[in-house]
Amino acid sequence: MRHVYLDEERVARAAGTGEASGTDATTGRLPTQVQVRGHLKRQRYGSGNREVKWLYVAGYAARRWVAPGVTQVVVSA
Repeated sequence: MRHVYLDEERVARAAGTGEASGTDATTGRLPTQVQVRGHLKRQRYGSGNREVKWLYVAGYAARRWVAPGVTQVVVSA
């Protein structure tokens, strides 16, 4: 189960207790390859990176850490 907090007070409390941060992000997860669909991205270029052009990135396989089963996400306000 993963808890997601939307107000800053709870985020600060969770960070202080080590609940949200300070833990290893890969604990209980498995490395796997997932297929990423093709998509558009903006790339800056030119003098001082002031200009922007759109590039199409073809699909590719990426390595990700995934949970071995279904994860329940609890959103609190």
